[in-house]
Amino acid sequence: MVTLSRVKFPVNTDDVIYWDIETRSQCDLRKATGYNYALDSSTEILCSVWVHNSTIYIWWDFYDQVSDSDTPKIKDAVKALISDSPYFNNHRIVLVQGFEGLSELSESILQNPWVAHNGFGFDEKVWRKKFNDFFPPYVIDSMGLFRRCSLPAGLNAAGKYLYKAGKHEGSKSLTVLCRPIKKGDRAGMFPLVNWNNLSMVIAYCAVDVLIM
Repeated sequence: MVTLSRVKFPVNTDDVIYWDIETRSQCDLRKATGYNYALDSSTEILCSVWVHNSTIYIWWDFYDQVSDSDTPKIKDAVKALISDSPYFNNHRIVLVQGFEGLSELSESILQNPWVAHNGFGFDEKVWRKKFNDFFPPYVIDSMGLFRRCSLPAGLNAAGKYLYKAGKHEGSKSLTVLCRPIKKGDRAGMFPLVNWNNLSMVIAYCAVDVLIM
């Protein structure tokens, strides 16, 4: 058994599910705590990615902006974007849309613990605010485990140290989607999501999870 400050768990990687989310908000995370960021009414989850063994589960909830006909494009684009990554090992990709998709997925990933980087300080709080009924038995924060193994605490630095490759370039699309529009009819609002920019953000999120 490995004992952390908040949980005891058996180290069995077959049982563990690796997880990350990408979000955006009018709340400045650099000034607010993860708790306050999660409570802010403008905070929304762009996507969530779980990796269990050889399967990547991808969730988003933008029915009003991404059409059903674009859904296959997202799956193909994400696979193409991460296929050259040293972390990708011909994983199977499963798309999960909306709350109904989460309900169908619950039996697959709710029985085991989720591992998230900075999970205690951020991911757990944001996800619980939106989906408190869809949560695992407990969350394991990989940041503490990285430090215990004398690895860099940041995922980008850890990826470069372990695999000679850091995060995915999709961070550029994430930055654009998180920046409110300055002029025009949509001034002050976030840019609309489409299958192309969402695919880039999902790929960025997926690589983060695969680094773990």
